[in-house]
Amino acid sequence: MGRALLGIGLGLAGVLAAAAPALAQTSRLGGAGAWEAYGGRSQDGTRLCGMTVSNANRSRSLHFKWYMGTPGFVVQAFGQGWRIPPGTTLRVTLAVDGNPPWTTQGATGNGTMVQWRVQGDAFRPFTNQFRAGSRMTVAFPDGSETPWSVSLAGSSATLDLFTRCVLAQTDGAAPAKPGAPAPRPPGAAQPHQRGPEAPLPGGKQPSGPASAPRGGDLAT
Repeated sequence: MGRALLGIGLGLAGVLAAAAPALAQTSRLGGAGAWEAYGGRSQDGTRLCGMTVSNANRSRSLHFKWYMGTPGFVVQAFGQGWRIPPGTTLRVTLAVDGNPPWTTQGATGNGTMVQWRVQGDAFRPFTNQFRAGSRMTVAFPDGSETPWSVSLAGSSATLDLFTRCVLAQTDGAAPAKPGAPAPRPPGAAQPHQRGPEAPLPGGKQPSGPASAPRGGDLAT
C-alpha cells in the first residue's frame, strides 16, 4: 500500500510560470555523484534553489526546486517529446529503494513538464529517504511513459548544498550568476492518458504514438 499523498498538485498558473526555466537567472552551486545543485532567481525574480539529475542524452530530467515564500518544494519532471495538454492532472509515484511508494494524485502537466509539490507531513520523511537511498523510481501510471530509474548517488551531499542555498536565499545572500541547468527539451511515450490527436494536413492521421527509444535511466 502506498504512502499518503505526496504534496498537492499545482494550479495552471504555477505551471506556466515555471515552464520557461531558460529565462531564470541561476548558477551552479556544485554537485556530487549523479546530482547538481543550483540557485538564483526564477524568471519572475523569485529566489529559488534547486537540485537536478538527468539521463545520459538529457531527454529526461528531474528537478527539485524551492521558491522563496512557498512551503515545501516543487518537483518538476521534463520529458522530451511529451505533449501534455495544459492543465492535465495525473498521478505520479516515487519509490526510494524498497520503501512504500509516495503518490500524488494531483500532479499538473503542461507541454513537456509535469510538476507537483512536496510539503507538510511528507516533507521530512521523504527527504530522509532521498538522503539515505541508493535509487529512486519515478512512475506515471496514467500514461505510456516507462518508469524512470533515478540514481541517488551524491543525493546527501547535494541536499546539503540545496539546504545551504535555501538558508542563504532566506538571509538575502542569493547566488547572482546566471546560467543554471535549464530543463532539456524534454521521447514519444507520454506520462498522461492521451486524448484524440488533431488531424494532420490533408486529413492524414498519425499511426499512433510510436514507442520512442527510452530515454534511459537517469544518471545510472
